[in-house]
Amino acid sequence: MTAPTPPAELPRTVDAAASEEADAAEPSEDLGKTRQAPSFDEASRQTVIPGGSAGVTAENTGEVPNPDDSQTKTRRLGPFTMGRRLGVGGMGVVYAAKYTKGDRRAVAVKVLTPSLAADPKVRKRFNREMEIFKKLRHPHIVRYFGGGQTGGKLFYAMELLSGGSVEDRLRETGPVDWRRAVDFAAQTADALHHAHAQGVIHRDLKPANLFIDSKGNLKLGDFGIARDANATALTAAGRTVGTYAYMAPEQISSALEVGPKTDLYALGCVLHELLTGRPPFSATNPAKLLHSHMTEPPPRVRSPDCPRWLADLVDSMLAKDPADRPFDALAVRELLRERAEEEATRSVIGRTAAAESTALGATVSEVRTQRDAARKLLGRKKKRKRGPAVPIYERAWFLGLLLVLMAGGATWAMWPPGEEELYDQAAALMASDDVNDWRAARENFIDPLLERFPETEHAPELTAWIDRIEVDILRRQLRTQAASVFASPRNELERQYQEVERLADFGDYWGAADQVNVLRDLLKDNAWTKREEIGADNARYYGLLLDQRAAELESELRDDTLGRQGFVADSLRSAERAFAAGRVGEAREKWTGVVQLYETVPELVPQVEWSRARLAGQSPPPPAFLTEPTAAPEPTGKDEPPPDGPAPSNSEAAE
Repeated sequence: MTAPTPPAELPRTVDAAASEEADAAEPSEDLGKTRQAPSFDEASRQTVIPGGSAGVTAENTGEVPNPDDSQTKTRRLGPFTMGRRLGVGGMGVVYAAKYTKGDRRAVAVKVLTPSLAADPKVRKRFNREMEIFKKLRHPHIVRYFGGGQTGGKLFYAMELLSGGSVEDRLRETGPVDWRRAVDFAAQTADALHHAHAQGVIHRDLKPANLFIDSKGNLKLGDFGIARDANATALTAAGRTVGTYAYMAPEQISSALEVGPKTDLYALGCVLHELLTGRPPFSATNPAKLLHSHMTEPPPRVRSPDCPRWLADLVDSMLAKDPADRPFDALAVRELLRERAEEEATRSVIGRTAAAESTALGATVSEVRTQRDAARKLLGRKKKRKRGPAVPIYERAWFLGLLLVLMAGGATWAMWPPGEEELYDQAAALMASDDVNDWRAARENFIDPLLERFPETEHAPELTAWIDRIEVDILRRQLRTQAASVFASPRNELERQYQEVERLADFGDYWGAADQVNVLRDLLKDNAWTKREEIGADNARYYGLLLDQRAAELESELRDDTLGRQGFVADSLRSAERAFAAGRVGEAREKWTGVVQLYETVPELVPQVEWSRARLAGQSPPPPAFLTEPTAAPEPTGKDEPPPDGPAPSNSEAAE
């Protein structure tokens, strides 16, 4: 069976009202049996999630539905007919299912466990998982089809894969061949590179979350505890999330920031397990296992057929300090592919050379036998043998020529690239949309070009490229800072800039644009540089960033017809509709946003007071700004009478 593609009719989001009939058909009784608590050897490979009691998972609540029960009626969930249970994760249960519309494609449906669904934080995390899945489209990431809520149950549908997981493969066959391990790791690194480029850190990479399709390709799944750097953090400070056996030191301690290299550590653990059959650290005690990740050097991969470079790569990925790990997932992917190709080429050359040597030996022997037979028939005597011939590679003239060629080659290889060559290499990388290419361009070509040729005619363009790189770095730093529970703004400018992003994330581009203009004016007056909060160079990059954001916000507002007050009123009307539909969490999120963002804005005091009242559970009379706007009447034809009656006669019109 091949992994299905999404049916054309499958909606991206299935709303609660999408299938009242399905809700009515769904049995209300709770099905399932209480499972025995897992041993720590099994539990050390389970995901730890925050929220509720420590260590709560879908599996150990004892409330896992079991559609395999022969006495169970056919279960429906929204537009899906539920089948057998495929697995249990930290927050939910995954079932095989069929889409009831179109061609009834087979899919996998993940359902939030009933006991966890009562926790608002867990529900929010489940919704965040869906939001993350929506923006990840990659050949090596499990494909998301759509999701929503029906009958009070949160769920989403995704690609159904038939090849099991890497954990299943390891359990069945043990360690895999190093070439297969490299292939798996390269595909995983490719998926991580895409996720990291979207600002998503998986935080729970392990063999159980790596799935295999019918063609043997790998797909990364289960983003249940993934962190989106562009969204509000859901994990409180000091909380550990992840799976013990694959957890990076920075996930255990808050001394270092969790980032993309956290996933590289987990990938190193997975690669170690693929090559040896076990993760780098194991223990029967959780504290001892976490302590090993923090302090003990990882065991070296020792396998007769494992290349040394691969063992070195695993060691570097398992470095305690993220700065000592590879630069990013793309670097890991390229290294794995390049070295694997080199090994394959070397193997082919070796086999070819051996075959040619054998064939050549047989031919020489055959020629000698034929020559001796011919001499015997002709009655010729063999010539007297001369002294041993000197091989050509031992003759003086050949050695001298070889020395000259080697010296010339070394000089050519060490000769530094010229100005135009450096510029061309930099331009090619800066034309990319990948920020990693930009940084490589600066390190390898732009900075060396400016250092060796300070008077270059390309100086203006090189400066513009450096500005683009620095602004991108600054913007990413501020985004990461806003999403982190450990980092705080370094100065007042950064604190006020965070307000710009909060307003923009809420959808208030008017407020964000006003805040940007205030900050631009303060920068022009040197308000912060005079207080030495930021240097002149940094002020320039902040100014470029603000100019960039101003242009983006202006583009967003170009076709706006609501205005700021209209936007806030529209948000509050949307909150009331959500509340009426039973989506209380969504409504409270909008009311909270209005209070937090506009409590100091004089013209929005009525909207803030209304939001506060609704958050307190009050239901005051609806103010005028909650009235839904009426659409303008459609234009009528010449011969069509107006809505209120027939057209007046000429005499009536004259009167």
